[in-house]
Amino acid sequence: MISVGIHPDLVIAKTTKNDQGTLVVGVKEVAEVNPLDALNASGSVNFNKKEQDFLIYPPKQTNFDGASLDTEGLMKAIAEVKDPLHTILRQYTTDSNIKWDIFAGTDVTAANLAEELKKTSTWNKIYSNIVDQFITMMKPYVGETGKPMRMLFVRQSKAKHFPKLRTRFLDSNPFIEPMTVPAAASKLKYTKYELENGLDKADSVGGAQQVSKADAQQAEALFS
Repeated sequence: MISVGIHPDLVIAKTTKNDQGTLVVGVKEVAEVNPLDALNASGSVNFNKKEQDFLIYPPKQTNFDGASLDTEGLMKAIAEVKDPLHTILRQYTTDSNIKWDIFAGTDVTAANLAEELKKTSTWNKIYSNIVDQFITMMKPYVGETGKPMRMLFVRQSKAKHFPKLRTRFLDSNPFIEPMTVPAAASKLKYTKYELENGLDKADSVGGAQQVSKADAQQAEALFS
């Protein structure tokens, strides 16, 4: 498992959908393990490269209190799914080559946006479009021989020590950069908020970590 922290020499090894239609972005180490160093090291020997699957869940139409989001809130929720994926794509190609059409197959227009975003069918189609288009655009770059990256992962929450991708303010707070950027010039840093709230820590707190009931139900019911 790849934990919370800043990790060098990673590649995007997988972009796919699981059986519930949820996007899975797989990350894997590519640095070769020196067998002599590994065998001479203290503790048990492990030649396996670390890897981690990140599940990019559909955006929610409600806030933490269960109240329905307004139009601005709904658009921000969509952006928090799409923006990290766009940030990943930008490491491999230019913005001009990244073509999103997240409203394809829907009836969304500028005039009816507020009403259409409230429809479950429209909401599910937008997520499906983001997933399918990201997988298609990433296809040439996925694999263990891909371009090595340095990546920063934050803690899911104070209670959950599992790593996740940042979702907001990514232009000023990136979470991925090529290994060609010298470590001394790296822009990958934890924000003041993340540091103050322990979101840079990988240690487990409070016993076993579990996916919330609401998250599990949303994932299960996505395309039912």
